[in-house]
Amino acid sequence: MPSLALSPLAPVLGQRVPLRGPARLLHRSYLRTHRQPGAIVTRLTTQAGDVFDADLASAIEWQLWAFGGFEKHFAELFTHLVGPGDRCIDVGANIGLHSVRLASLVGAEGEVIAIEPDQELAQRAANNLKLNGLSQARVISAAASDHSGEGARLYRPDTADTNRGRASLRHHDYLTGPAATVPTVTLDEICPGPVALIKIDVEGAEEAVVRGAAGLIDRYGPAVVYEYAPEILDDPAETPFAWFADRGYRQYRIDGARNNLTGRPHLVLEPLQDRPAVGGDILAVPAATAGRLGRLFP
Repeated sequence: MPSLALSPLAPVLGQRVPLRGPARLLHRSYLRTHRQPGAIVTRLTTQAGDVFDADLASAIEWQLWAFGGFEKHFAELFTHLVGPGDRCIDVGANIGLHSVRLASLVGAEGEVIAIEPDQELAQRAANNLKLNGLSQARVISAAASDHSGEGARLYRPDTADTNRGRASLRHHDYLTGPAATVPTVTLDEICPGPVALIKIDVEGAEEAVVRGAAGLIDRYGPAVVYEYAPEILDDPAETPFAWFADRGYRQYRIDGARNNLTGRPHLVLEPLQDRPAVGGDILAVPAATAGRLGRLFP
Protein backbone atom coordinates (compact mmCIF):
# COMPACT_ATOMS: atom_id res chain seq x y z
CA MET A 1 0.00 0.00 0.00
CA PRO A 2 1.51 3.37 -0.98
CA SER A 3 2.22 5.99 1.65
CA LEU A 4 -0.11 8.97 1.91
CA ALA A 5 2.53 11.11 0.18
CA LEU A 6 2.48 8.91 -2.93
CA SER A 7 -1.21 7.99 -2.91
CA PRO A 8 -3.83 9.50 -5.27
CA LEU A 9 -5.08 11.46 -2.25
CA ALA A 10 -1.87 13.52 -2.03
CA PRO A 11 -2.59 16.03 -4.84
CA VAL A 12 -6.16 16.37 -3.59
CA LEU A 13 -4.97 17.34 -0.12
CA GLY A 14 -2.09 19.40 -1.44
CA GLN A 15 -4.02 21.43 -3.99
CA ARG A 16 -7.67 21.43 -2.97
CA VAL A 17 -7.60 21.60 0.82
CA PRO A 18 -6.48 25.14 1.78
CA LEU A 19 -5.17 24.29 5.24
CA ARG A 20 -1.64 24.02 6.64
CA GLY A 21 -2.27 20.76 8.50
CA PRO A 22 -2.66 18.50 5.44
CA ALA A 23 0.44 20.02 3.81
CA ARG A 24 2.53 19.26 6.91
CA LEU A 25 1.09 15.74 7.01
CA LEU A 26 2.08 15.16 3.38
CA HIS A 27 5.62 16.43 3.94
CA ARG A 28 6.10 14.19 6.99
CA SER A 29 4.75 11.19 5.10
CA TYR A 30 7.09 11.85 2.18
CA LEU A 31 10.15 12.05 4.42
CA ARG A 32 9.26 8.64 5.90
CA THR A 33 8.72 7.05 2.48
CA HIS A 34 11.37 5.02 0.69
CA ARG A 35 11.72 6.34 -2.88
CA GLN A 36 13.47 4.51 -5.68
CA PRO A 37 14.56 6.83 -8.53
CA GLY A 38 12.68 6.00 -11.73
CA ALA A 39 10.09 3.83 -9.98
CA ILE A 40 7.26 6.39 -10.15
CA VAL A 41 7.41 8.75 -13.12
CA THR A 42 4.23 10.61 -13.98
CA ARG A 43 3.10 13.34 -16.34
CA LEU A 44 1.50 16.26 -14.54
CA THR A 45 0.18 19.76 -15.11
CA THR A 46 1.00 22.42 -12.54
CA GLN A 47 -1.49 25.01 -11.34
CA ALA A 48 0.23 27.47 -13.69
CA GLY A 49 -0.57 25.16 -16.62
CA ASP A 50 2.97 23.86 -17.20
CA VAL A 51 3.45 20.18 -18.11
CA PHE A 52 6.24 18.03 -16.68
CA ASP A 53 7.32 14.42 -16.66
CA ALA A 54 8.16 14.11 -12.96
CA ASP A 55 10.07 11.47 -11.00
CA LEU A 56 8.39 11.36 -7.60
CA ALA A 57 11.59 10.09 -5.98
CA SER A 58 12.81 13.71 -6.21
CA ALA A 59 11.35 15.88 -3.44
CA ILE A 60 11.23 18.87 -5.77
CA GLU A 61 9.34 16.97 -8.46
CA TRP A 62 7.04 15.41 -5.89
CA GLN A 63 6.04 18.94 -4.83
CA LEU A 64 5.10 19.73 -8.43
CA TRP A 65 2.73 16.76 -8.31
CA ALA A 66 1.39 17.06 -4.77
CA PHE A 67 1.08 20.86 -4.51
CA GLY A 68 0.77 21.90 -8.14
CA GLY A 69 4.05 23.79 -8.25
CA PHE A 70 7.50 24.38 -6.76
CA GLU A 71 8.64 27.77 -5.45
CA LYS A 72 5.39 29.36 -6.60
CA HIS A 73 6.54 32.76 -5.30
CA PHE A 74 9.28 32.64 -7.96
CA ALA A 75 6.65 32.25 -10.66
CA GLU A 76 4.87 35.29 -9.21
CA LEU A 77 8.11 37.30 -9.15
CA PHE A 78 8.88 36.44 -12.77
CA THR A 79 5.62 38.04 -13.89
CA HIS A 80 6.91 41.38 -12.53
CA LEU A 81 10.31 41.09 -14.22
CA VAL A 82 9.73 39.36 -17.57
CA GLY A 83 7.47 40.09 -20.51
CA PRO A 84 6.86 39.00 -24.11
CA GLY A 85 9.93 39.21 -26.32
CA ASP A 86 12.44 39.20 -23.44
CA ARG A 87 15.50 36.97 -23.15
CA CYS A 88 16.18 35.08 -19.89
CA ILE A 89 18.97 32.78 -18.72
CA ASP A 90 18.28 29.97 -16.26
CA VAL A 91 21.57 28.79 -14.72
CA GLY A 92 21.14 25.52 -12.86
CA ALA A 93 17.97 24.63 -14.73
CA ASN A 94 17.48 21.17 -13.24
CA ILE A 95 14.53 19.60 -15.14
CA GLY A 96 13.32 23.00 -16.37
CA LEU A 97 11.42 23.87 -13.20
CA HIS A 98 11.67 27.61 -13.93
CA SER A 99 12.76 27.47 -17.58
CA VAL A 100 9.31 26.29 -18.63
CA ARG A 101 7.55 29.16 -16.83
CA LEU A 102 10.02 31.75 -18.12
CA ALA A 103 9.66 30.50 -21.70
CA SER A 104 5.87 30.78 -21.40
CA LEU A 105 6.21 34.38 -20.18
CA VAL A 106 8.61 35.54 -22.92
CA GLY A 107 6.48 33.97 -25.64
CA ALA A 108 7.40 32.94 -29.16
CA GLU A 109 9.32 36.17 -29.82
CA GLY A 110 11.49 35.81 -26.72
CA GLU A 111 14.22 33.37 -25.75
CA VAL A 112 15.24 31.30 -22.74
CA ILE A 113 18.71 29.80 -22.41
CA ALA A 114 18.75 27.00 -19.84
CA ILE A 115 22.13 25.83 -18.53
CA GLU A 116 22.40 22.54 -16.65
CA PRO A 117 25.67 20.61 -16.14
CA ASP A 118 24.11 17.25 -15.36
CA GLN A 119 23.47 15.60 -18.73
CA GLU A 120 20.53 13.55 -17.49
CA LEU A 121 18.81 16.59 -15.99
CA ALA A 122 19.61 18.67 -19.08
CA GLN A 123 17.93 16.07 -21.29
CA ARG A 124 14.91 16.01 -19.04
CA ALA A 125 14.73 19.82 -19.13
CA ALA A 126 14.79 19.71 -22.94
CA ASN A 127 12.03 17.09 -22.91
CA ASN A 128 9.86 19.15 -20.56
CA LEU A 129 10.28 22.23 -22.73
CA LYS A 130 9.27 20.17 -25.74
CA LEU A 131 6.21 18.84 -23.89
CA ASN A 132 5.05 22.45 -23.54
CA GLY A 133 5.80 23.35 -27.17
CA LEU A 134 8.38 25.94 -26.12
CA SER A 135 10.76 26.02 -29.06
CA GLN A 136 11.98 29.48 -27.95
CA ALA A 137 14.03 27.78 -25.21
CA ARG A 138 17.28 25.88 -25.62
CA VAL A 139 19.31 23.82 -23.15
CA ILE A 140 23.09 23.89 -22.83
CA SER A 141 24.64 20.96 -20.98
CA ALA A 142 27.57 22.68 -19.26
CA ALA A 143 28.58 24.39 -16.03
CA ALA A 144 28.41 28.18 -16.04
CA SER A 145 31.46 29.83 -14.46
CA ASP A 146 33.94 32.70 -14.84
CA HIS A 147 35.96 30.84 -17.48
CA SER A 148 35.20 28.51 -20.34
CA GLY A 149 36.52 25.34 -21.88
CA GLU A 150 38.04 23.63 -18.87
CA GLY A 151 36.38 20.60 -17.33
CA ALA A 152 34.68 20.93 -13.95
CA ARG A 153 34.08 18.02 -11.61
CA LEU A 154 30.39 17.47 -11.04
CA TYR A 155 29.17 15.65 -7.93
CA ARG A 156 25.57 14.58 -8.06
CA PRO A 157 23.89 13.45 -4.83
CA ASP A 158 21.46 10.57 -5.11
CA THR A 159 18.00 11.91 -5.98
CA ALA A 160 16.24 9.99 -3.24
CA ASP A 161 18.65 11.15 -0.53
CA THR A 162 18.40 14.91 -0.98
CA ASN A 163 15.53 17.33 -0.66
CA ARG A 164 17.31 19.74 -2.96
CA GLY A 165 17.61 17.32 -5.87
CA ARG A 166 20.24 19.51 -7.59
CA ALA A 167 23.72 19.05 -8.95
CA SER A 168 26.66 20.66 -7.21
CA LEU A 169 29.95 21.94 -8.55
CA ARG A 170 31.55 22.32 -5.13
CA HIS A 171 34.64 20.25 -4.40
CA HIS A 172 34.10 19.57 -0.71
CA ASP A 173 34.79 16.10 0.64
CA TYR A 174 31.28 15.71 2.05
CA LEU A 175 29.79 15.57 -1.44
CA THR A 176 29.15 12.00 -2.49
CA GLY A 177 27.81 10.15 -5.50
CA PRO A 178 29.11 9.50 -9.00
CA ALA A 179 31.32 12.25 -10.40
CA ALA A 180 31.68 13.43 -13.97
CA THR A 181 33.71 16.04 -15.83
CA VAL A 182 31.66 18.67 -17.65
CA PRO A 183 32.63 21.66 -19.84
CA THR A 184 32.41 25.19 -18.48
CA VAL A 185 31.00 28.25 -20.23
CA THR A 186 30.54 31.93 -19.39
CA LEU A 187 27.26 33.74 -19.88
CA ASP A 188 29.11 36.49 -21.73
CA GLU A 189 30.17 34.03 -24.42
CA ILE A 190 26.91 32.10 -24.87
CA CYS A 191 24.45 35.03 -24.79
CA PRO A 192 24.61 37.92 -27.29
CA GLY A 193 22.30 40.09 -25.18
CA PRO A 194 20.19 41.92 -24.34
CA VAL A 195 18.90 39.95 -21.37
CA ALA A 196 16.07 40.81 -18.96
CA LEU A 197 16.61 38.23 -16.22
CA ILE A 198 19.27 35.79 -15.05
CA LYS A 199 18.38 33.10 -12.49
CA ILE A 200 21.36 31.41 -10.81
CA ASP A 201 21.20 28.37 -8.52
CA VAL A 202 24.50 26.47 -8.63
CA GLU A 203 25.12 25.35 -5.05
CA GLY A 204 27.64 27.95 -3.97
CA ALA A 205 29.28 28.87 -7.29
CA GLU A 206 27.00 31.86 -7.91
CA GLU A 207 29.81 34.42 -7.61
CA ALA A 208 31.81 32.74 -10.40
CA VAL A 209 28.74 32.71 -12.65
CA VAL A 210 28.20 36.44 -12.08
CA ARG A 211 31.85 37.24 -12.85
CA GLY A 212 31.43 35.34 -16.11
CA ALA A 213 28.38 37.49 -16.92
CA ALA A 214 29.95 40.85 -16.01
CA GLY A 215 29.74 42.16 -19.57
CA LEU A 216 26.06 41.26 -19.97
CA ILE A 217 25.15 42.73 -16.60
CA ASP A 218 27.06 45.98 -17.11
CA ARG A 219 25.62 46.50 -20.61
CA TYR A 220 21.99 45.54 -20.09
CA GLY A 221 21.23 45.78 -16.35
CA PRO A 222 19.14 42.61 -16.04
CA ALA A 223 17.38 41.50 -12.90
CA VAL A 224 19.35 38.67 -11.27
CA VAL A 225 17.93 36.05 -8.93
CA TYR A 226 20.59 34.09 -7.10
CA GLU A 227 20.88 31.69 -4.18
CA TYR A 228 22.99 32.54 -1.14
CA ALA A 229 23.89 29.48 0.96
CA PRO A 230 26.66 30.42 3.44
CA GLU A 231 26.57 26.98 5.03
CA ILE A 232 28.18 25.42 1.95
CA LEU A 233 30.69 28.19 1.26
CA ASP A 234 34.30 28.13 2.43
CA ASP A 235 33.90 31.87 3.03
CA PRO A 236 30.40 33.42 3.43
CA ALA A 237 31.68 36.44 1.48
CA GLU A 238 31.92 34.23 -1.65
CA THR A 239 28.63 35.62 -2.91
CA PRO A 240 27.71 38.23 -5.55
CA PHE A 241 26.19 40.55 -2.92
CA ALA A 242 29.12 43.01 -2.73
CA TRP A 243 29.64 42.84 -6.51
CA PHE A 244 26.08 44.02 -7.14
CA ALA A 245 26.18 46.60 -4.36
CA ASP A 246 29.25 48.18 -5.95
CA ARG A 247 27.25 48.62 -9.17
CA GLY A 248 24.32 50.35 -7.51
CA TYR A 249 21.98 47.36 -7.63
CA ARG A 250 19.21 47.14 -5.02
CA GLN A 251 18.98 43.73 -3.36
CA TYR A 252 16.08 41.95 -1.68
CA ARG A 253 15.48 38.69 0.10
CA ILE A 254 12.87 36.73 -1.82
CA ASP A 255 10.38 35.13 0.52
CA GLY A 256 7.17 33.18 0.21
CA ALA A 257 5.19 34.41 3.22
CA ARG A 258 2.48 31.97 4.23
CA ASN A 259 -1.10 32.64 5.19
CA ASN A 260 -1.53 31.70 8.86
CA LEU A 261 -4.63 29.64 8.12
CA THR A 262 -4.14 28.15 4.68
CA GLY A 263 -0.36 28.06 4.48
CA ARG A 264 -0.57 29.30 0.90
CA PRO A 265 2.53 31.34 0.02
CA HIS A 266 2.62 34.79 -1.52
CA LEU A 267 5.60 36.79 -2.68
CA VAL A 268 7.31 39.26 -0.34
CA LEU A 269 10.55 41.17 -0.98
CA GLU A 270 12.61 42.28 2.02
CA PRO A 271 15.12 45.07 1.26
CA LEU A 272 18.71 44.20 2.21
CA GLN A 273 21.29 46.81 3.17
CA ASP A 274 24.07 44.34 3.96
CA ARG A 275 24.88 40.74 3.17
CA PRO A 276 22.38 38.71 5.22
CA ALA A 277 23.48 36.52 8.10
CA VAL A 278 21.42 33.57 6.92
CA GLY A 279 20.98 32.06 3.51
CA GLY A 280 18.13 32.38 1.08
CA ASP A 281 17.25 33.55 -2.40
CA ILE A 282 18.18 37.12 -3.34
CA LEU A 283 16.91 39.43 -6.07
CA ALA A 284 19.33 42.06 -7.41
CA VAL A 285 17.87 44.77 -9.66
CA PRO A 286 18.89 48.20 -10.98
CA ALA A 287 17.28 51.13 -9.18
CA ALA A 288 14.85 51.77 -12.07
CA THR A 289 13.48 48.22 -11.81
CA ALA A 290 13.24 48.45 -8.02
CA GLY A 291 10.77 51.29 -8.37
CA ARG A 292 8.28 48.96 -10.08
CA LEU A 293 8.40 46.44 -7.24
CA GLY A 294 7.40 48.68 -4.34
CA ARG A 295 4.06 47.04 -3.67
CA LEU A 296 5.78 43.73 -3.00
CA PHE A 297 7.58 45.06 0.07
CA PRO A 298 6.16 44.10 3.48
